[in-house]
Amino acid sequence: MQITVNEANMKVELSKVKPGQVIKSAIGIEYIVLEHLDDGSTRVIRKDLLAERMKFDEDSNNFSTSSLNEYLNDKFYGEEVVPGFGDDNVVIHNVNQLSSDGLDDYESCNVKVGLLTIDDYRKYRKNCLKENMDSWWWLSTPDSTPTGCGGDYVQCVIGGGCVDCGDCGRERGVRPDFVLKSSICVESMAED
Repeated sequence: MQITVNEANMKVELSKVKPGQVIKSAIGIEYIVLEHLDDGSTRVIRKDLLAERMKFDEDSNNFSTSSLNEYLNDKFYGEEVVPGFGDDNVVIHNVNQLSSDGLDDYESCNVKVGLLTIDDYRKYRKNCLKENMDSWWWLSTPDSTPTGCGGDYVQCVIGGGCVDCGDCGRERGVRPDFVLKSSICVESMAED
């Protein structure tokens, strides 16, 4: 493994950090590595919730058109992701909008920053998302859609890691996720 030393901090290539381990951005924010993808990229999620609780949207559970999606891919991206990892190191990824009850009214969307779907949460919970389960936080999966039971409720993680649904107009925690090029060097918080 090639290791790059930058002053007092040990930096390693992101591809060498195991899923479930924590990395730190250039501005000191910690992220959990979720998975190394086949295309040479790595999916990460913010370790801690954003300080501010937010509404998913005022009146729709469609992530692609939500105010939360707009915030994540504008303000959050510009203030945390770009200074932390660089604009050129972020890979656009797809957020599937299949509802919990199996309806596909909403088109999936391509984003720089997203939220986990319910399927992602199930995939990563046991081995990667072991902590920070004591507060409500949004997932991107709609509970249903207007052609089903309605377009107001969104899946979210609640205390203890259980999953429930919440009204899109209520404020919940936010844990953004995004995909980075695996070839970048990052500060790894992994124990030797």
